[in-house]
Amino acid sequence: MTGTGLRGFATINFWADDVAAARDWYADFLGIPAYFERSEADGRLVYAEFRLGDYQAELGIVDQRFAPPTAIARHHIRPASGNRGCR
Repeated sequence: MTGTGLRGFATINFWADDVAAARDWYADFLGIPAYFERSEADGRLVYAEFRLGDYQAELGIVDQRFAPPTAIARHHIRPASGNRGCR
């Protein structure tokens, strides 16, 4: 295979102490509202998602309490020859 098999990011997550404030900032910056939101039972927003670009990549804002110990990025890949997808 020549070149890279990467086809662009599918999901990028950012973690925030105040998801509602971060959602509002990104909505203003991007000029679009969040596509999806999830709150806890007490009403505290813990996740907000935006869809971006031609391939509708996900930009997720996640409550800092759920942050992993390292960064995570998910990306689209070109299937290997004969690969019919994940099983």
